[in-house]
Amino acid sequence: MEAESEGSTAKRSLGSRSLSSLVHEHKQQHKADWGGLQTWIGKVLESSIYDGTMGVSILFNIVLIIYQTDLQASQERLPTWSKVCENTLLAVYTLDLCARLFVFRSTFIDFKLNLLDFFVIVSDWATMALHTIIGDIPSFTVFRICRLFRLLRVLKVMVMARELQVLLMGFASAMKAMFWASIMLVVLLTLWSIVAVEVLHPINMRIAERGIYEGCSRCERAFSTVMHSNLTFLQQLLAGDSWGQVSIPIIEEEPATAFVFMAVMGMVNLGLL
Repeated sequence: MEAESEGSTAKRSLGSRSLSSLVHEHKQQHKADWGGLQTWIGKVLESSIYDGTMGVSILFNIVLIIYQTDLQASQERLPTWSKVCENTLLAVYTLDLCARLFVFRSTFIDFKLNLLDFFVIVSDWATMALHTIIGDIPSFTVFRICRLFRLLRVLKVMVMARELQVLLMGFASAMKAMFWASIMLVVLLTLWSIVAVEVLHPINMRIAERGIYEGCSRCERAFSTVMHSNLTFLQQLLAGDSWGQVSIPIIEEEPATAFVFMAVMGMVNLGLL
């Protein structure tokens, strides 16, 4: 049991190290099994020059994606040089992935960034194949979604700096708590939205009939359904947008409704956020 526990701990730790440190540790553990070519490629992969070169290429790729996105948004044709650069970078990343597969062999999957690279590169090649088969269809959403996966490569640059790596790991750890807090937020807002439809909507309709909401097309239906109420509370409490546009006229019409608005605000802003 102890051996299994140590093995699983070591395996988990591999996922949070840089590529060069992983190659170095893998080389120390399996040096006797490595051939001459595997040893040479391993030395290249663990060098700081290689890390820096790949980091610069990823940053250039991000700049290229921004440039291509702006051109496509304005419905302009991509220049030939940008397509050549895109294909060249894809070839470089594919060779890098093949080199790591050759060096790491069965331990390739122990490093999370290896799996991320594998997913991004496969999606890139799939996008290219679809584009070749189907052609250039601007409204074809799959192309655009697959292209966005390439942005994940910026994570590789972030783990090269120790400070950014610590921040990234902290953010990943906080995501679990943020996910469950979001679920609780949706449940709470839905419960209060039911109350809002029953209590606030009739009052809001009386106000709308007097023309107080002139120029606001949505104010009349702010609490007309549970979905609309949810959207109104999200707009008011999370985005902080126009809290008094609907709330104050309702409170002035029926002062007792202030307790409803204050209860929602207290639970969401003070309790959850």
